[in-house]
Amino acid sequence: MKFVLEKKILSKYFTEISTDTGKYCYGVHDTMKNLVDMAAVETLLLYEGLEWFRVVLLNKVNDK
Repeated sequence: MKFVLEKKILSKYFTEISTDTGKYCYGVHDTMKNLVDMAAVETLLLYEGLEWFRVVLLNKVNDK
């Protein structure tokens, strides 16, 4: 069942690319921009073996 769901998600992603809707992105920079700055991510696909690290920055002016 998991494979079928993954196939549907990937199919939708490739359909968006092939019809050039602009409702897709790839790469860390564009993905983070859409995810954080614009809150415009419906589905996020990640590579299972992705090596990553997390950095949290605080604004000293307003502690956010």
